[in-house]
Amino acid sequence: MGDEIYYDDLLEKSPAEDEYIWSEEFPVRVKAGFNLIRLMNHRRQENTLNSYARLLKALTDFGPDHDIMYSACEWGKTQPQNWAYKVCDSWRILNDITFRVGSDGDPGHADWTSDYTTSVMSQYNKAVIMDEFSGIDKGWNDPDMLMIGMDGLGLAQNRTHMAMWCMMNAPLMLGLDLRRVEKGDELYRIIANRDLISINQDSLGIQAKRIWTSLPHENAGNEYIRDNDRVDILCKPLSDSRFALSFINCSDHDADDVFSVSVSDIQKYLRDMIDSAGSYTVKDVWTGEERENTDGVFSVRVLRAFDNATFIISPKK
Repeated sequence: MGDEIYYDDLLEKSPAEDEYIWSEEFPVRVKAGFNLIRLMNHRRQENTLNSYARLLKALTDFGPDHDIMYSACEWGKTQPQNWAYKVCDSWRILNDITFRVGSDGDPGHADWTSDYTTSVMSQYNKAVIMDEFSGIDKGWNDPDMLMIGMDGLGLAQNRTHMAMWCMMNAPLMLGLDLRRVEKGDELYRIIANRDLISINQDSLGIQAKRIWTSLPHENAGNEYIRDNDRVDILCKPLSDSRFALSFINCSDHDADDVFSVSVSDIQKYLRDMIDSAGSYTVKDVWTGEERENTDGVFSVRVLRAFDNATFIISPKK
């Protein structure tokens, strides 16, 4: 049986803004195995939470023993971080990260910055200050798919794109034609980086907190910043008393400086989530190299344009 396609003419327009029209029920046929149901409501006549709740109830009634990964996508129009946790597993925070997704033989196009939502930094700048809405008992902020491998992003940008999304617990959905990837090549080493994926999938489910930025701001963790000429430091608590640190150069030029953060600095933001220790094992997620740290101060010297340095830090007991 072929796919069933329903067009956007099921519901007539309301006669006035304050008059509501209920949709009539209509059947949706599903086949054995995997089915994708995409419900679009660009006019958004009704309460958005109600729409998602009604669909979830219908899906649950139809298959109560089936697991459902339920993602809300209303492009952040109704502030889904405030309500989507009631019914959904994740929610898109903004409009699409790119409008040029590519096709067979076309890798698509990605931008690092833009004046609209269509860029890595547009999505990151909003998602990085939304950590309070994310968690195992809530759900996940979704800054849209990964554009790794698309035209417009270089190696450093691809690496940092992956690090950002993993630190922020974003759903990891590739917008990449995997036929373009060879095992062991540059793209493979990014998207299959086990340490980064383990950060994203850590059992604590805590989104990273921005604990420092090179631009003068009163509250690095919660202030929305659009100026990308900066370095950010993110910290993410992990299971077994570990934590991840990511030093991110958001700008298009090298940051020739020493960037440091101490355990005591981190604890100001994350309080009881990070423990002090006599020494730490510091693992570079990109090289796999490990070193010992005995002073609780973690530093990086020189961050290349668009690049990052990301570490998993384990206290020694």
